[in-house]
Amino acid sequence: MYAFMPQLCKASFLPAVSMCNHAAWMPLMVRFVAHFGKCLSVLACLTQNRFFLFPELYEDLGDLPEIDELMESFNLGEAPGDDADAKDLAAYTRQVKILTWYVDQYVPMAVGVDWWGPEIRPFKLMTDTTELEGKQKVLVTVTSEAFGLLQYENSRSRWINVIKWKKKNGKKGKKAPQYNRKKPETEIYKAMWSDFKSGQCSGWNPVAFQVFEERKAQIKAFRDKDKENGYAMMKRWQGLIKAANDIDEDSTGPSSGKKKSAPVVQEHAVVEQQYEITIEDE
Repeated sequence: MYAFMPQLCKASFLPAVSMCNHAAWMPLMVRFVAHFGKCLSVLACLTQNRFFLFPELYEDLGDLPEIDELMESFNLGEAPGDDADAKDLAAYTRQVKILTWYVDQYVPMAVGVDWWGPEIRPFKLMTDTTELEGKQKVLVTVTSEAFGLLQYENSRSRWINVIKWKKKNGKKGKKAPQYNRKKPETEIYKAMWSDFKSGQCSGWNPVAFQVFEERKAQIKAFRDKDKENGYAMMKRWQGLIKAANDIDEDSTGPSSGKKKSAPVVQEHAVVEQQYEITIEDE
Protein backbone atom coordinates (compact mmCIF):
# COMPACT_ATOMS: atom_id res chain seq x y z
CA MET A 1 0.00 0.00 0.00
CA TYR A 2 2.71 2.48 1.00
CA ALA A 3 4.74 1.70 -2.11
CA PHE A 4 1.72 2.67 -4.22
CA MET A 5 0.99 5.91 -2.38
CA PRO A 6 3.75 8.09 -3.93
CA GLN A 7 2.48 7.33 -7.44
CA LEU A 8 -1.17 7.89 -6.54
CA CYS A 9 -0.19 11.05 -4.72
CA LYS A 10 1.62 12.31 -7.81
CA ALA A 11 -1.21 11.39 -10.16
CA SER A 12 -3.76 13.08 -7.93
CA PHE A 13 -1.87 16.37 -7.50
CA LEU A 14 -1.15 16.06 -3.79
CA PRO A 15 2.53 17.10 -3.75
CA ALA A 16 2.31 20.17 -1.53
CA VAL A 17 5.70 19.03 -0.25
CA SER A 18 8.65 17.29 -1.83
CA MET A 19 7.69 13.92 -3.26
CA CYS A 20 10.84 12.37 -1.85
CA ASN A 21 9.79 13.35 1.69
CA HIS A 22 7.29 10.55 2.22
CA ALA A 23 6.88 11.18 5.96
CA ALA A 24 5.78 14.75 5.24
CA TRP A 25 3.12 13.94 2.64
CA MET A 26 1.76 10.77 4.25
CA PRO A 27 -0.78 12.65 6.45
CA LEU A 28 -2.06 14.42 3.32
CA MET A 29 -2.55 11.07 1.64
CA VAL A 30 -4.47 9.67 4.60
CA ARG A 31 -6.79 12.69 4.58
CA PHE A 32 -7.21 12.37 0.83
CA VAL A 33 -8.31 8.75 1.24
CA ALA A 34 -10.74 9.79 3.97
CA HIS A 35 -12.23 12.41 1.64
CA PHE A 36 -12.54 10.47 -1.60
CA GLY A 37 -13.05 6.94 -0.28
CA LYS A 38 -14.45 4.75 -3.05
CA CYS A 39 -13.54 7.40 -5.61
CA LEU A 40 -9.88 6.30 -5.56
CA SER A 41 -10.55 3.39 -7.88
CA VAL A 42 -12.31 5.75 -10.27
CA LEU A 43 -9.34 8.11 -10.28
CA ALA A 44 -7.06 5.17 -11.05
CA CYS A 45 -9.29 4.19 -13.96
CA LEU A 46 -9.26 7.74 -15.26
CA THR A 47 -5.49 7.95 -15.04
CA GLN A 48 -5.16 4.73 -16.99
CA ASN A 49 -7.81 5.78 -19.53
CA ARG A 50 -9.76 2.52 -19.15
CA PHE A 51 -13.10 3.94 -18.04
CA PHE A 52 -15.45 4.84 -20.87
CA LEU A 53 -18.77 6.64 -20.77
CA PHE A 54 -18.11 8.45 -24.02
CA PRO A 55 -19.01 6.34 -27.08
CA GLU A 56 -22.65 7.45 -26.96
CA LEU A 57 -21.69 11.12 -26.73
CA TYR A 58 -19.16 10.64 -29.52
CA GLU A 59 -21.79 9.00 -31.72
CA ASP A 60 -24.31 11.72 -30.94
CA LEU A 61 -21.98 14.66 -31.59
CA GLY A 62 -19.59 13.11 -34.07
CA ASP A 63 -16.70 13.99 -31.75
CA LEU A 64 -15.84 14.75 -28.13
CA PRO A 65 -15.85 18.48 -27.34
CA GLU A 66 -12.53 20.20 -26.78
CA ILE A 67 -11.95 21.54 -23.28
CA ASP A 68 -12.83 25.13 -24.20
CA GLU A 69 -16.18 24.12 -25.68
CA LEU A 70 -16.89 21.91 -22.68
CA MET A 71 -16.24 24.74 -20.22
CA GLU A 72 -18.13 27.27 -22.34
CA SER A 73 -21.19 25.04 -22.01
CA PHE A 74 -21.21 25.80 -18.27
CA ASN A 75 -22.83 29.17 -19.11
CA LEU A 76 -25.81 27.68 -20.89
CA GLY A 77 -28.20 30.41 -21.98
CA GLU A 78 -31.95 30.39 -22.46
CA ALA A 79 -33.37 28.19 -25.19
CA PRO A 80 -33.69 29.94 -28.58
CA GLY A 81 -37.09 31.34 -29.40
CA ASP A 82 -39.50 30.06 -32.02
CA ASP A 83 -38.00 32.43 -34.59
CA ALA A 84 -34.44 31.11 -34.10
CA ASP A 85 -32.68 29.88 -37.22
CA ALA A 86 -31.52 26.29 -37.63
CA LYS A 87 -27.88 27.14 -36.92
CA ASP A 88 -28.62 28.75 -33.55
CA LEU A 89 -30.95 25.91 -32.60
CA ALA A 90 -28.35 23.28 -33.51
CA ALA A 91 -25.66 25.10 -31.50
CA TYR A 92 -27.92 25.29 -28.46
CA THR A 93 -28.90 21.63 -28.76
CA ARG A 94 -25.23 20.61 -28.93
CA GLN A 95 -24.43 22.73 -25.87
CA VAL A 96 -27.27 21.12 -23.91
CA LYS A 97 -26.06 17.62 -24.82
CA ILE A 98 -22.49 18.42 -23.78
CA LEU A 99 -23.48 20.03 -20.48
CA THR A 100 -26.00 17.31 -19.60
CA TRP A 101 -23.38 14.64 -20.23
CA TYR A 102 -20.84 16.53 -18.14
CA VAL A 103 -22.97 17.12 -15.03
CA ASP A 104 -24.95 13.86 -15.18
CA GLN A 105 -22.32 11.36 -16.34
CA TYR A 106 -18.77 12.66 -16.29
CA VAL A 107 -18.71 14.49 -12.94
CA PRO A 108 -20.17 11.50 -11.02
CA MET A 109 -17.42 9.34 -12.50
CA ALA A 110 -14.71 11.89 -11.74
CA VAL A 111 -15.64 12.66 -8.13
CA GLY A 112 -17.48 9.48 -7.11
CA VAL A 113 -21.15 8.61 -6.68
CA ASP A 114 -20.90 9.02 -2.91
CA TRP A 115 -20.60 12.75 -3.60
CA TRP A 116 -22.57 13.19 -6.83
CA GLY A 117 -24.68 10.08 -7.20
CA PRO A 118 -28.15 9.59 -8.74
CA GLU A 119 -29.94 10.45 -5.48
CA ILE A 120 -27.90 13.62 -4.98
CA ARG A 121 -27.30 15.43 -8.25
CA PRO A 122 -30.95 15.88 -9.35
CA PHE A 123 -31.76 17.68 -6.09
CA LYS A 124 -28.57 19.41 -4.94
CA LEU A 125 -26.00 21.81 -6.34
CA MET A 126 -22.30 20.99 -6.59
CA THR A 127 -21.63 23.75 -4.07
CA ASP A 128 -24.04 22.34 -1.48
CA THR A 129 -22.52 20.60 1.52
CA THR A 130 -23.00 17.35 3.38
CA GLU A 131 -21.87 16.28 6.82
CA LEU A 132 -18.61 14.35 7.06
CA GLU A 133 -16.89 13.62 10.35
CA GLY A 134 -19.04 16.21 12.07
CA LYS A 135 -18.26 18.97 9.57
CA GLN A 136 -20.02 20.30 6.49
CA LYS A 137 -18.09 19.40 3.32
CA VAL A 138 -18.71 20.59 -0.24
CA LEU A 139 -20.20 17.89 -2.48
CA VAL A 140 -18.05 18.64 -5.53
CA THR A 141 -14.97 20.59 -4.53
CA VAL A 142 -13.17 23.00 -6.83
CA THR A 143 -10.15 20.72 -6.69
CA SER A 144 -11.97 17.51 -7.57
CA GLU A 145 -13.84 19.13 -10.48
CA ALA A 146 -10.59 20.67 -11.76
CA PHE A 147 -8.87 17.30 -11.61
CA GLY A 148 -11.71 15.76 -13.60
CA LEU A 149 -11.37 18.47 -16.25
CA LEU A 150 -7.63 17.93 -16.37
CA GLN A 151 -8.13 14.20 -16.90
CA TYR A 152 -10.57 14.92 -19.71
CA GLU A 153 -8.18 17.31 -21.42
CA ASN A 154 -5.30 14.92 -20.88
CA SER A 155 -7.11 11.94 -22.39
CA ARG A 156 -9.60 13.33 -24.93
CA SER A 157 -7.52 12.67 -28.06
CA ARG A 158 -6.63 9.17 -26.93
CA TRP A 159 -10.24 8.37 -26.07
CA ILE A 160 -11.36 9.48 -29.52
CA ASN A 161 -8.83 7.21 -31.20
CA VAL A 162 -9.71 4.30 -28.94
CA ILE A 163 -13.41 4.77 -29.75
CA LYS A 164 -12.58 4.77 -33.46
CA TRP A 165 -10.48 1.63 -33.02
CA LYS A 166 -13.28 -0.12 -31.11
CA LYS A 167 -15.80 0.75 -33.81
CA LYS A 168 -13.52 -0.83 -36.39
CA ASN A 169 -12.24 -3.75 -34.31
CA GLY A 170 -15.05 -4.26 -31.82
CA LYS A 171 -14.58 -7.98 -31.38
CA LYS A 172 -15.13 -9.34 -27.90
CA GLY A 173 -11.90 -9.85 -26.02
CA LYS A 174 -9.81 -7.54 -28.19
CA LYS A 175 -8.16 -4.59 -26.47
CA ALA A 176 -7.35 -1.24 -28.01
CA PRO A 177 -3.64 -0.51 -28.52
CA GLN A 178 -1.60 1.15 -25.78
CA TYR A 179 0.98 3.81 -26.50
CA ASN A 180 4.48 2.43 -26.97
CA ARG A 181 7.31 4.84 -27.68
CA LYS A 182 9.04 2.14 -29.72
CA LYS A 183 6.02 1.94 -32.02
CA PRO A 184 5.38 5.27 -33.78
CA GLU A 185 2.00 4.05 -35.02
CA THR A 186 0.75 4.05 -31.41
CA GLU A 187 1.43 7.78 -30.93
CA ILE A 188 -2.30 8.50 -31.40
CA TYR A 189 -3.02 6.49 -28.24
CA LYS A 190 -0.77 8.65 -26.08
CA ALA A 191 -2.29 10.93 -23.46
CA MET A 192 -1.33 14.60 -23.53
CA TRP A 193 0.56 14.83 -20.24
CA SER A 194 0.47 11.54 -18.33
CA ASP A 195 3.08 8.90 -18.92
CA PHE A 196 2.28 5.20 -18.61
CA LYS A 197 5.72 3.73 -19.31
CA SER A 198 6.18 2.69 -15.67
CA GLY A 199 2.73 1.27 -15.08
CA GLN A 200 -0.22 2.45 -13.06
CA CYS A 201 -0.33 6.20 -12.29
CA SER A 202 3.31 6.59 -13.30
CA GLY A 203 3.72 10.32 -13.76
CA TRP A 204 2.75 13.65 -15.28
CA ASN A 205 4.42 16.32 -17.35
CA PRO A 206 4.96 19.42 -15.14
CA VAL A 207 2.82 21.43 -17.58
CA ALA A 208 -0.20 19.54 -16.25
CA PHE A 209 0.28 21.04 -12.79
CA GLN A 210 0.07 24.54 -14.24
CA VAL A 211 -3.05 23.66 -16.21
CA PHE A 212 -4.55 22.14 -13.07
CA GLU A 213 -4.11 25.41 -11.18
CA GLU A 214 -5.65 27.32 -14.10
CA ARG A 215 -8.69 25.04 -14.08
CA LYS A 216 -9.08 25.51 -10.33
CA ALA A 217 -9.02 29.29 -10.75
CA GLN A 218 -11.56 29.15 -13.59
CA ILE A 219 -13.94 26.95 -11.64
CA LYS A 220 -13.67 29.11 -8.52
CA ALA A 221 -14.33 32.27 -10.55
CA PHE A 222 -17.36 30.63 -12.17
CA ARG A 223 -18.75 29.52 -8.81
CA ASP A 224 -18.18 32.92 -7.20
CA LYS A 225 -20.04 34.66 -10.02
CA ASP A 226 -22.83 32.08 -9.96
CA LYS A 227 -23.24 32.56 -6.22
CA GLU A 228 -23.68 36.30 -6.77
CA ASN A 229 -26.46 35.46 -9.23
CA GLY A 230 -28.26 33.10 -6.87
CA TYR A 231 -26.69 30.00 -8.45
CA ALA A 232 -28.71 30.56 -11.63
CA MET A 233 -26.37 28.45 -13.77
CA MET A 234 -26.13 25.53 -11.38
CA LYS A 235 -29.91 25.51 -10.98
CA ARG A 236 -30.15 25.30 -14.75
CA TRP A 237 -27.71 22.36 -14.65
CA GLN A 238 -29.97 20.73 -12.07
CA GLY A 239 -32.90 21.10 -14.47
CA LEU A 240 -30.94 19.31 -17.18
CA ILE A 241 -30.16 16.43 -14.83
CA LYS A 242 -33.82 16.08 -13.89
CA ALA A 243 -34.89 16.15 -17.54
CA ALA A 244 -32.28 13.52 -18.47
CA ASN A 245 -33.54 11.21 -15.74
CA ASP A 246 -37.30 11.80 -16.16
CA ILE A 247 -37.61 13.50 -12.77
CA ASP A 248 -40.32 16.09 -12.23
CA GLU A 249 -38.83 19.58 -12.25
CA ASP A 250 -40.58 20.40 -8.96
CA SER A 251 -39.27 17.32 -7.16
CA THR A 252 -37.03 18.15 -4.19
CA GLY A 253 -35.79 14.70 -3.22
CA PRO A 254 -35.60 11.00 -4.10
CA SER A 255 -38.88 9.08 -4.23
CA SER A 256 -39.94 7.36 -1.05
CA GLY A 257 -38.43 3.95 -0.47
CA LYS A 258 -35.03 4.88 -1.92
CA LYS A 259 -31.97 5.21 0.25
CA LYS A 260 -31.50 8.83 1.26
CA SER A 261 -28.18 10.60 1.31
CA ALA A 262 -26.82 12.58 4.24
CA PRO A 263 -28.43 15.99 4.87
CA VAL A 264 -27.07 18.64 2.53
CA VAL A 265 -26.82 22.32 3.36
CA GLN A 266 -27.24 24.97 0.66
CA GLU A 267 -24.94 27.70 1.89
CA HIS A 268 -21.33 27.08 2.82
CA ALA A 269 -18.12 28.95 3.37
CA VAL A 270 -15.65 28.63 0.50
CA VAL A 271 -12.14 27.97 1.81
CA GLU A 272 -9.44 28.60 -0.75
CA GLN A 273 -6.52 26.17 -0.81
CA GLN A 274 -3.46 26.49 -2.98
CA TYR A 275 -1.98 23.00 -3.41
CA GLU A 276 -3.04 20.61 -0.66
CA ILE A 277 -6.00 18.39 -1.42
CA THR A 278 -7.61 17.71 1.94
CA ILE A 279 -11.10 17.19 3.30
CA GLU A 280 -11.20 20.92 4.01
CA ASP A 281 -10.69 21.68 0.34
CA GLU A 282 -13.36 23.89 -1.22
